[in-house]
Amino acid sequence: MRYNRLMASPSRAVREFGDFQTPLPLAQQVVARLRAEGVSPGLVIEPSCGRGAFVRAALEGFPEARVLSVEINPEHLAIAQQALEPAHAGRCTLFESNFFAFDWPDRITDAAGPLLVLGNPPWVTNAELGRLASANQAPKANRGQRGIEALTGASNFELSEAMLATCLDWGGTVAVLCKTAIARKLLAGAWRAGRRFARARIFRVDAAAHFGASVEACLFWLEPGDGEAIAEVYDDLEAMGPSAAIAWRDGQLVADADAYDRWRHLRAEAGEAPWRSGVKHDAAAVFELEAAENDYRNGLGEVVEVERDHVYPLLKGAELARGVATPRRALLVPQRTVGENTRLLAETAPKTWAYLERNGDRLAARASRVYNGRAPFSVFGVGPYTFAPWKVAVAGFAKSLRFAVVGPVHGAPVVFDDTV
Repeated sequence: MRYNRLMASPSRAVREFGDFQTPLPLAQQVVARLRAEGVSPGLVIEPSCGRGAFVRAALEGFPEARVLSVEINPEHLAIAQQALEPAHAGRCTLFESNFFAFDWPDRITDAAGPLLVLGNPPWVTNAELGRLASANQAPKANRGQRGIEALTGASNFELSEAMLATCLDWGGTVAVLCKTAIARKLLAGAWRAGRRFARARIFRVDAAAHFGASVEACLFWLEPGDGEAIAEVYDDLEAMGPSAAIAWRDGQLVADADAYDRWRHLRAEAGEAPWRSGVKHDAAAVFELEAAENDYRNGLGEVVEVERDHVYPLLKGAELARGVATPRRALLVPQRTVGENTRLLAETAPKTWAYLERNGDRLAARASRVYNGRAPFSVFGVGPYTFAPWKVAVAGFAKSLRFAVVGPVHGAPVVFDDTV
């Protein structure tokens, strides 16, 4: 395996070609799994053989197949050639070449028997290769990214991603080691384009144990044909059955197909049930209140007199994540819609207006630019949804998602802060 982030300061050779090769026992384990499930290729293509672990495993495991590979690093190629057994020489052809410059179509057209793409393409990004001015790059192409996405790095991609996208067009079985994120990305792209496979599987591989790499890796196995847009996920290469499945559902990749299908009937159509945030106020000491006998007390310790029509039970994101059901504090909400003229409070709620005016300096000092040019004491994240009696809410910053049904408290709708 060629993985370019295993060392704090990797050499240029590691960063450009990768010197962390697939262990032969792992390559043999992959081939044994393929054979056990009936894979019997006529031609095996290793997209970049490195020092030849997969070449050797394929020659041993598929005695009737020819093996073809390219490798851009001449030192790796020499090692791979030296490791060939004399009996294998007539069945194996290795070329020193850039994968993207090699004439694959002619070689594949001449193949007799099923095609298997087997191996472990380099784990390095095109951006890294560009910084190194490397020749080991995919040809430039319009990958459909918008200007802002290109600026923020969305157009950056793994070299293995580009190589595997090419391999998928050959129509054979693909069984390669790669980052799990690359497997998901390739599946999503193919399924989005309407492409289907007879079977797609992801076998988790312990990259830390095999390579000392802190990354999710897998054996990505695709079989040509027309099947459902679903990929079975196996816990390891020895697992006899899948533990989960990812799938393409309703125009998106879902991480747990069974769970999605179980609750799919609750899915809202586009625009039917938009997400809303809680109230953004940025001055908790002023807006957030606690009950104090017949009045309220703010975060400054002051007793506050305000009209109760503008005070609502408050649940903050941290409380929601912990499962707190009964609000401990309240929120002063001066507006019912964004942009409403707060100056009307001087007539409709004089106590509230007077309280806000006394704290005008603190409210004017709020750092967020969203308050610039707005009515004094404005808040955001308010609308009819804010005052709906019943809501389904989730803490947006919590480590695990905990959805809660929240109803009114003493007849008043519960409101949230903007982390909900």
